[in-house]
Amino acid sequence: MIQTLEERLARYPVERYPVQHATAQFHLGVALRNESRLTEAEAALGTAAGVFSGRMPVEYAKTMNALGAVLRMQGRSSESIDAFRSAETLFATAGLRPEEGAALYNLGLAQHDDGDLAGAIASFRRAGERFADGNAKARAASMRELGAALLQTGDIVAAITTLTQAIEIARNMGDQPGLGGAANVLGLAHLAAEEPLDAIAAFRLSAAANPRSLRPAEYAMAKANLALAFEAAADQPRALLAAGQAAAVASASAPVLTLAREVRARLGARPGTLFVVLDHEPLETWPGVVREELARWIDLEQSAREAELTTLIDALTSSPREGDLAEAWLGAVLELTPQAGEDVIRNLLSVWAEEDPARRSLLRQRLASAMARFHVPQWERLKDLFNRIAVELGQDGSWT
Repeated sequence: MIQTLEERLARYPVERYPVQHATAQFHLGVALRNESRLTEAEAALGTAAGVFSGRMPVEYAKTMNALGAVLRMQGRSSESIDAFRSAETLFATAGLRPEEGAALYNLGLAQHDDGDLAGAIASFRRAGERFADGNAKARAASMRELGAALLQTGDIVAAITTLTQAIEIARNMGDQPGLGGAANVLGLAHLAAEEPLDAIAAFRLSAAANPRSLRPAEYAMAKANLALAFEAAADQPRALLAAGQAAAVASASAPVLTLAREVRARLGARPGTLFVVLDHEPLETWPGVVREELARWIDLEQSAREAELTTLIDALTSSPREGDLAEAWLGAVLELTPQAGEDVIRNLLSVWAEEDPARRSLLRQRLASAMARFHVPQWERLKDLFNRIAVELGQDGSWT
């Protein structure tokens, strides 16, 4: 893409083809920005702006909007504010409301970076108005940022109202990332209002909208905040579970990892928290709770994973609902990638081999019984996995 645009520039020297040259420079600048080559992007967009200025106001506005984004990415917020303001004014003059809204949204972000919360609030509010009859996704994003800025000023009631509206817009259009982002900020607003139960509901919504497999960093953020909300609600087991799930996401931001680890240290993290939580969960929620925790176990170091598997064996050999627990755990194993599923079963059988004969026999019986609850293809897959891995470990390969 970049090479093609550079070749196009060579074919259209600015002296003979100024508009074509400037257009190619604009697209080159955007492409360079997307590759994080910001100095080169700034130069290309600056050249395009110089040609379009006073000649083609709409193209000049688009170029200034793109240039403002590059300047903001470089941390030059005050310069980016000037660029976005120029773009917004020109779009407004041309009657291009969606484009004006985009420039206003970008202006709000830059003002927020610059510490001008009042200016950011005004810009986000105006951006939402410009998007009211058009781009619902952009309107929801504007309202999310508006809500976050209102929360920072301490206007919690207005923040909650605005963020609730942003969530509804995002939900209605199926924008899961947008919904998750707004729900996360809403949870923070409820925490600020000392409403931990409402915060828990919002953070759970955020985590559900940001699956670990698709948006792990956003998932971790929601889970770390969820841990804070559970702690505020004096629900230590669920706080520990959520904090552990956040701390296990390697791609989470440093502040999120720090927050999650602080909660775990403060509350005394220990293996087996899952089973304490399940004792207070309705049966229909068990599969989801177990699935999320098993995904965490997969990323643990082997010794920590084996410690969790030991608590699983304890639960499966002592719980009055061991059949339901075994079914939920085996169902979660089936949803793992093939390699991850094999790894966790191999770890389980290694830990199982160290148990006394009575516990080994009881665990075999209960897992085999739970396997029989699944449809035949799933049952056969589980049976084959356990039998094959048992043989690899030098154990009896006849689990069922």
